[in-house]
Amino acid sequence: MSDSAAVPQEVFEIARRQIEICISEIFRANANAHRNVRAQAAAHGTLASSRTVLEFDRVNGEAIAAIGAAVWSVLHRCLTMGRVGYSDDLAHQAKDFSKEFLSGTVRGLTTGANRERTTMGLLNPTMAPKESEECRLRAIAHLELEIDLFCMNLKRAPHETAYEPQAVINVHDSTVGSVQIGASASATVMLTTHTSAISEIQKAIGQLKAELAAAGVEDNTATFLLQETEKEAAGATPNKGRLSSFVSTIGRCFVGTIETAPKIADAIEAVQKTIDLLPG
Repeated sequence: MSDSAAVPQEVFEIARRQIEICISEIFRANANAHRNVRAQAAAHGTLASSRTVLEFDRVNGEAIAAIGAAVWSVLHRCLTMGRVGYSDDLAHQAKDFSKEFLSGTVRGLTTGANRERTTMGLLNPTMAPKESEECRLRAIAHLELEIDLFCMNLKRAPHETAYEPQAVINVHDSTVGSVQIGASASATVMLTTHTSAISEIQKAIGQLKAELAAAGVEDNTATFLLQETEKEAAGATPNKGRLSSFVSTIGRCFVGTIETAPKIADAIEAVQKTIDLLPG
């Protein structure tokens, strides 16, 4: 199908409800992150400082990145499970649906640090925080690119067509490339098994969860993204790009604080290395 067709309203409604649940969790984590920033600043006597304002803006930017990731994760799942077929305006409909979650101030996230700055009496315009707005623009750009890629792929290989998986035979220590299994069919022989790569990813994620727990990270943006990483890794065909995107964003959550828990950086790197084992 390549003509214009409206996405069933129930697909967007289900997606909206799920996204709102995700956003509520992200805002709860964001509130905890703000409390941590405030407590650390108070302990160092820098509560009413530009540095603290910028830190507030940074954690808001992380929340915006998490919202963008959540919107696409949920929307992609709903479009796929709803078996929405390709149409010429599918990308437009998906983008139009998505923009409400990242529009304006993103429910106050891009202006929150500036309000704190005003309350503190720090009125120098050159110190106005900008990172959260930059995160918003990047999140929109990334989301729209993901939608375009999804629609391009759907146009080439519609998922409403019955899917017939290619047979895969795992042969270790062999140079065989494929075997004939029928009159006109063949099976690819995987020398490095897909299953083993996924298993390594899941082990690495488990180690990262343990390191986050050991560092006292219990409920924040990183935790939410790690849950999304686990969901993706648990799928039949994990998307390498999505996994890498989630892990990279988790890493950004700890920029500037990683020295307090160096094992987290090692665990994040270990997850990324296992993701690199996946093909494509």
